[in-house]
Amino acid sequence: DGAAATILSAPTPSSAGSSSGPVVTIDGGQSRTALLEGFTITGGNTIGSTSTSADGNGGAIRVVGASPTLRRLTVQANSATGSGGGLAATDSSLLVDDCVFSGNIAAHPSGGGGGGLYISNVSNGICSDVSQSDAASCAVAGGTWTYPGAPVVRRSLIVGNTAGDNGGGMLMEFSTGPVEISGNSFQGNHANDGAGAYLNTISGEVFQNTFEGNGEVDPLNTVGPTQYAGGVYLSSSSGATFSNNIFNGNTGSSSSAMYIYNSSPLLSHNVFVDNISPVGASVGVALRIFGGVYRNNIFASNTGAAVFISTANNLPY
Repeated sequence: DGAAATILSAPTPSSAGSSSGPVVTIDGGQSRTALLEGFTITGGNTIGSTSTSADGNGGAIRVVGASPTLRRLTVQANSATGSGGGLAATDSSLLVDDCVFSGNIAAHPSGGGGGGLYISNVSNGICSDVSQSDAASCAVAGGTWTYPGAPVVRRSLIVGNTAGDNGGGMLMEFSTGPVEISGNSFQGNHANDGAGAYLNTISGEVFQNTFEGNGEVDPLNTVGPTQYAGGVYLSSSSGATFSNNIFNGNTGSSSSAMYIYNSSPLLSHNVFVDNISPVGASVGVALRIFGGVYRNNIFASNTGAAVFISTANNLPY
């Protein structure tokens, strides 16, 4: 039953070189009561008008201005010339629960990525049920004005995905509300930076995840090895908390497990073990930081130093 029995495959392209994705599009302002559950989604290949355009986002699933629940999906072997080889969600507080994202590719060459998942929020708000452009007119028209940007990704397996630039497993950016990333396993993903996950301008909680074996070379797609953060790259984020996560066996030449840039997070009770900085790495270190608060973390058997403190105005303590 479930995903093993119900397969949504991409249609045959109308011509050589044309798109066969996204396979599923959700863009009607739906809330989390809208549920997509129990499918395998495969073979989507979304091709944009340029290598960086948004019409190339979302190989399998594209969510725009909606916040559905995606549960017990297997999203595998999809691709996008833009961001989000498996899933691309914009202006969304969607819930991703108990899903598998495997073998997806986002080829975006610069600034984008998210081989498995791409979640980005740039909107100031949306009006449900009716079409209005601001909160006041939405209320007059009988709609409900909501602020997207508090997505949840939990209990999911994100494995073997590749991004041409950032976030092999997942790229999440510009959250307008607190996010939750919990109970996931990021394994064997590939990217130039942030092979497991690349998190940019977020707040919220990242807890009880495993980041394992990310950052190695993907020879088939000529990506990697990762430079900054085989596990997690955190950028421009001062309200993020990381707790009870495991970073094991990740590879990065300038930080193997985690790279924290222009951010002041709280890291507590995380484990960093057996992370690898290749021979000749410029900075062989498991955790490279610019600021924040760090308590009760464990470092063991990593290549190079445990922690490297870069020059910054706000040093950690």
